[in-house]
Amino acid sequence: MILVIGSLLVVKNQKFILTSIGLALFLALCSFQFLSAILRSQLRPNTIIVVTLLQSLLGIFLPLLLLWLLGLKYKYLLLGLAGSYIALPLLFLAFNIDRFNILWPILSEDRHNYKLILSEFFGYGFPLSLWFGISLLLPFFDRYFIKYFYSFEITGIYASFTDLVIRIFSVLLFPLTLAAHPRIMSAWNNNDKSGAITLWRQALQYQIIIFIILIAVLYHLANRIFDLIMLILPDLNPSYSFLLFPILIGGFLWQFALLCHKPLEMDQRTGLMVMLMLVALIFNLLGNIIYLPQYGVIATAYTYIASASVYILSNIYFSWKKFKMIFKLS
Repeated sequence: MILVIGSLLVVKNQKFILTSIGLALFLALCSFQFLSAILRSQLRPNTIIVVTLLQSLLGIFLPLLLLWLLGLKYKYLLLGLAGSYIALPLLFLAFNIDRFNILWPILSEDRHNYKLILSEFFGYGFPLSLWFGISLLLPFFDRYFIKYFYSFEITGIYASFTDLVIRIFSVLLFPLTLAAHPRIMSAWNNNDKSGAITLWRQALQYQIIIFIILIAVLYHLANRIFDLIMLILPDLNPSYSFLLFPILIGGFLWQFALLCHKPLEMDQRTGLMVMLMLVALIFNLLGNIIYLPQYGVIATAYTYIASASVYILSNIYFSWKKFKMIFKLS
């Protein structure tokens, strides 16, 4: 809605096309999240992994292709990202158009029961929507304060660098998180608590193992990897190579946090998740305001790590009983 209103307000300033692309990106992201929710509800972890991997790869190569074919303008970057998110939902719709009557049970089932189900979903899901919105403020404020204290150029360099590194984590770790989530929640809802805890522990272990391997590879091939990143981002200054490790660690911690808050999801304590994310956001704001002017953009990278650590540790504190169960079942 904000993007729609914004597009109407800036028509006279010749910014309608750019704002429309932003709206398209938002709608494409919503459609991909909708597809992901359908696959999770159907307990299809292998399909989730494939779909998420394909989207992540498209999210890297499609924007680069448009930039190469059409020119180095950020509107083509946004358009490529929108295409990467909408491609798979459209493909899914094309092959499953005859099955979409399952989305409208209100036409064939009892309306009262349907309203009760919706109210339960709203009570559980609305805090999750708030959580997601607050989490999006973390990179927003990172970029805002870099621009405020320094320049658009440094902001663009930092944003492109972090987005590329975090996209790598999306390819390696996020499919695992998406695949594990429905199985964990299904086992928990079916009163198979030991099974849910076992699946959760395995997902945590797999993410840690992947991260250790990635860090080991990066440690030995850091210069070559940064040279490859510079081929993708030619405007990146070699002096920013010091950001690689902290951004990589911060990206992993936030992916890891998606599994660390699973106990709160199991117990339907989504309101507490929102509060803990707000605390992490406050740490992010304070870190940028206090340390960014003094130490430069490296302070933002370490603030990203600090906010993730605060969120993870606070989740462990409020879910300590379930974290202890991990060791009992091992």
